[in-house]
Amino acid sequence: GLGGGLIALSSLQNALKSASEEETLAITRQIESLGELLTRQWPDDPKAVAAKGIMVRMALEKDRWDDAKKLIEGMPDGDEKANYKRLLGMLTWNRSLMLRQDKKNAEADALLPEAAAVLREGLDGIPGVLSGPEVLQAALVLAKIELRRDDAVAALAVLD
Repeated sequence: GLGGGLIALSSLQNALKSASEEETLAITRQIESLGELLTRQWPDDPKAVAAKGIMVRMALEKDRWDDAKKLIEGMPDGDEKANYKRLLGMLTWNRSLMLRQDKKNAEADALLPEAAAVLREGLDGIPGVLSGPEVLQAALVLAKIELRRDDAVAALAVLD
């Protein structure tokens, strides 16, 4: 069942830490396959959604941004999806900063609308009052993006 699948997923993650490059590819495929199975069989179970979160993190670590976006979009609406949207938005902001350091300003600027949209979706996915260090950091990053885009009104609205 789901519990056994999660244990297997955890074991595969641990094996991945000490795997050779050749083994890494095979283990990654097994993790992705198992994660897909768990989320397909139990789409609304928070534990299965957490398995999809593992797949999102693995995709981001391998710079497979499009795969990570698809996985996040496939999550049911809720806290987990909002968390990963905020993470994706903040990582996109970081990519923009790195491109700017490399003097690739046009490429950096092209990432800003995506980073802002994903961060906003991640923040809007939180019911009630926004609080907590991670959420506040995401809001500050969104405000910085809006300032970089010369939209002080939008930046202020984020902080309000």
